[in-house]
Amino acid sequence: MDAALLPLLAALAAEDRRKPLVEAQLTVLEAALLLARAAEAETRQPPADCLELLTGALGSVRAAVHATSHALIRTRDGLRRPHPSS
Repeated sequence: MDAALLPLLAALAAEDRRKPLVEAQLTVLEAALLLARAAEAETRQPPADCLELLTGALGSVRAAVHATSHALIRTRDGLRRPHPSS
């Protein structure tokens, strides 16, 4: 799982994280990586390690929700403003 997501993370990391949609994409991928690592850690590592990974994943999901909400608001605001070419 990690190997499949790493190229996506690398490509998005080159983007501007100040853009809400880019931030949302990155944080969703981070959450996916952390959840995959937590699943592996569940059988191989102490519960505290798994707990730390799950906590990090939850934080990433919260950040993704916030960034997506921000992107939605900006897009809606853009629809309300008259387009310069109109």
